Amino acid sequence: MGSKVGAAEKVRMKSLKSRILKMVKPTADELKSATYHANEIIARLKAVAPKNVEIVTAGSVARGTQVRGSYDIDVFLLFPKGEDERSMEMRGVALAKKIVDKSKKESFIIKYAEHPYVKILLEGGSISADIVPAFKIKNALDLGSAVDRTPLHNEFVNAHLSAKQKDDVRIFKALLKNHNVYGAEAQVRGFSGYLCELLIFYYGSFESLIGAFSRIKIPAIINIGNKTEVDPKSEQGTALLKRFESDFLVIDPTDVNRNVAASVSKQSIAKLVLVSKALARKPVIEVFNGVQYSSTLAKEKLLDFQKAMDFDIYLLAFSYDDIAEDIIWEQLTKLRLRINDLLSRNGFAPLQSFQNIRGGLCIAAFFINRIYNGCSIRRGPSVFMGDATEAFLKAHRESLGLFLQDDRVISLEKSEYADPEMLLLNLKSGRDFTIPSHIRPASRFVYMNKKIPEEHARLLYEAFEDAMITVF
Repeated sequence: MGSKVGAAEKVRMKSLKSRILKMVKPTADELKSATYHANEIIARLKAVAPKNVEIVTAGSVARGTQVRGSYDIDVFLLFPKGEDERSMEMRGVALAKKIVDKSKKESFIIKYAEHPYVKILLEGGSISADIVPAFKIKNALDLGSAVDRTPLHNEFVNAHLSAKQKDDVRIFKALLKNHNVYGAEAQVRGFSGYLCELLIFYYGSFESLIGAFSRIKIPAIINIGNKTEVDPKSEQGTALLKRFESDFLVIDPTDVNRNVAASVSKQSIAKLVLVSKALARKPVIEVFNGVQYSSTLAKEKLLDFQKAMDFDIYLLAFSYDDIAEDIIWEQLTKLRLRINDLLSRNGFAPLQSFQNIRGGLCIAAFFINRIYNGCSIRRGPSVFMGDATEAFLKAHRESLGLFLQDDRVISLEKSEYADPEMLLLNLKSGRDFTIPSHIRPASRFVYMNKKIPEEHARLLYEAFEDAMITVF
């Protein structure tokens, strides 16, 4: 992978970086506040925790890579290795709950990632601190729970990144946030904070990283520990790709058995590649910021696009249980893809589909051409399945036509639905279609075009804007 940016672009990139850093580096007051609250949380925990439990800060605050306006505090309770993991988690949660000061209007939420942790909301919720129980380990070979590596990540980043490189991490995070590819959660499937830190360490600077990603080829294998790239066509590369089942590998320097980029989707990599190409060619603030989403006139903008393209928008509204949004997002994704397939098999193939969630409401929307053939496809068995093939042919002898698709028999039939709306309304009844366990159809389920409520339109427009590619 090349990593060079032209001489003229370097000058412009340096100017751009200086401008961005002034906007994204935490102010002196923010840094002071983060340090104060982290120290206070640690002092409270020390007062209630056994002496053999070590208490350390972690995450971007501890590493000095936090972005202005976003400095959630992570504090780890490191228990001695040896006790049952479940017992350790419950003890950690109990200790965290003890330090919540309700007289100061503090509150807490028990959250779940790899395992339970406690989010304490300070100063009316304007500042939060995650208290995470884990085992104290010296290396990844002693791993007892999934979060035990985090203090090792702190040690690596603080030992290997200079102050200038930490500022470059901040700039890189801001770029990813602007283009909605920052964060490992299911809704984004982008670049985590730790991955940002490792990539800046590997490439040395923000501009070198941008130059490299403007030319990156997938599959790619980056070994952070020895600062080398592994040829994906080599014997070692082939083995690594097969082992991790991913086309983009960034090997954790604290644990060679972990791909830090495992959660990054191909789409997120592709978006960073496009942004990097544009930024390397034209290092200006407009490219860095990208198209900023605005909910103003969201519904009108959607309807203008819909009229211009002459298709219909069908939006399904759902409510969901109060559980981790990662779980809801995954269930919504599976549901949307199943509906996509169902629409396609009945002659109403969507041009595009979108999903979004926020505050108890989730939506799935489908852009469908107004001209549809009203035919459905029934996929039968392979012709090599004997009796099953004969049974399928007999059952569908009155269809519009029977055909071969590779070795499978398919039947072309008149759709039982007159239009997409009839099919979508039928989903709510649950007949022949199961909606995931934590998602429920809203009382008003299907909306079309002008009848889409403003709140739902904002969610759809946000997803629509994020999916659009801007040419700079």
